Amino acid sequence: MQISAEAMPAPAGPAPGLTTGIDPEVCARYVPAIVAEHLLSHAGSAPAPGLQSLQGAILFADISGFTALTERCAQAGGDSGAETLTTILNTYFGRLVGVIREHGGDVLKFAGDAMLALWRSEDEAGLSRATAHAAACALAVQAAMRDYRPGDGVTLTLRAAIGTGSIVLAHLGGTRQRWEFLVAGAPLAQVGAISGEAEPGEVLLSADATSLLYDDVRGELLDSGALRLNALRQPPAPRALTSPQWPAGFSQTLRRYIPFAILHRLAAGQTQWLGELRRLTILFVNLPELRHDAPLARMQQIMLALQQALYR
Repeated sequence: MQISAEAMPAPAGPAPGLTTGIDPEVCARYVPAIVAEHLLSHAGSAPAPGLQSLQGAILFADISGFTALTERCAQAGGDSGAETLTTILNTYFGRLVGVIREHGGDVLKFAGDAMLALWRSEDEAGLSRATAHAAACALAVQAAMRDYRPGDGVTLTLRAAIGTGSIVLAHLGGTRQRWEFLVAGAPLAQVGAISGEAEPGEVLLSADATSLLYDDVRGELLDSGALRLNALRQPPAPRALTSPQWPAGFSQTLRRYIPFAILHRLAAGQTQWLGELRRLTILFVNLPELRHDAPLARMQQIMLALQQALYR
């Protein structure tokens, strides 16, 4: 893994200190392992924009039925709807994340009813292994979560897609000591291109992932070059994702990547009460310039402009 950073100012803001006294293990649940390990390797250094370059496989999982479930819970009104939705989603995502971690995957992002997970490779030779673990995990996830029925006539299903290759993680921001990490690279483009072809309950491999696993896959090759995966001839044995021992006080470092709303709940000891239904206005911003090959200084400029406009 290569890490680079450029010297450029990152505005410092008020440090809420909300994580004082919170177990680092609790904060680490809200930060991907690759980000937490990056922060640990730079412990004692001032926060700065930077890039992490690596090889790996990406699993994109898209949940169907989530919108109908949310609407039904919202119609229930009051605290009961929020509690019902929270219980269902905690159970569902708990099982989903559990299977992914059992297979060595690192959950990077949740975006609405979709999520990204990463399998890292230390070198080019390990990319096939990482892709095989991602594929085995995707099949296990579909088996574990198939036609999940939380009740009231709602069924939750998954569409899964896997891409592989070079990945860039960009660490950006700094306004009010809030940092973001962006994930970009070929695997993201691959899953974006093929995910729409997947039916509920299916796993699709990108052409690149298929070429790495060609002798070990059973499935149907699609016109797009993607493969509808049915099975692996020799699935790898699961290797659970492990975390290092976090040092005392590391919560103050991890808090940079945790939203303020979550920090306030953690500081109040409300780790079991993070679900609520709200009426919100959502702003979606498309930034075509923010590509994996964009200059770091330009990425940082864009993120600072967003943060300074939004954090009010």
